[in-house]
Amino acid sequence: MATLFVLQGRDKGKRFELSDLPLTLGRDASNRIQLDDNEISRRHAEMRMADGRYVLVDLHSSNGSFVNSDQIDTRPLSNGDRVMVGKTLMIFTESEDRSSQHLVHDVDIIGVGNRSANESRILRTVPQAEGGQLFGPPDPSESPWLARARSNLQVMYRTALAVSHTLHRFQSRE
Repeated sequence: MATLFVLQGRDKGKRFELSDLPLTLGRDASNRIQLDDNEISRRHAEMRMADGRYVLVDLHSSNGSFVNSDQIDTRPLSNGDRVMVGKTLMIFTESEDRSSQHLVHDVDIIGVGNRSANESRILRTVPQAEGGQLFGPPDPSESPWLARARSNLQVMYRTALAVSHTLHRFQSRE
């Protein structure tokens, strides 16, 4: 399942699953993804599926839509892409069964430590095979709380994979 995870903005920490496409995002309550951001249009953008890929389409919004800092009208998304609408920054992630084949095989674990909130550093790397063992098939006897916690952990793991892949691409360009 593909998701948009809010990294910055009033909705920080929210995760939106991208199912039953197309779906719109904006600040109006009629959007399936409603964001609390005054710089976002009422109907700002739409997520669609085209040729088996998730596509972000700007709906002629006032302040535009951005993917990896580039203003876009229409853009297919890749795992780890940063989507910015208004002051809201989100990261796009796809489930491993569709896109993990091209990801880096190490997961970078990033921590804050004693640094300021805007800085981070890599503590260590974990092989993907070892990290993937955390997410075996769900146990039907586990509590709903535990199932939700496992689901949230899986999203964080996928996000870490996507960020690691994005950092790898960025470092390759230098």
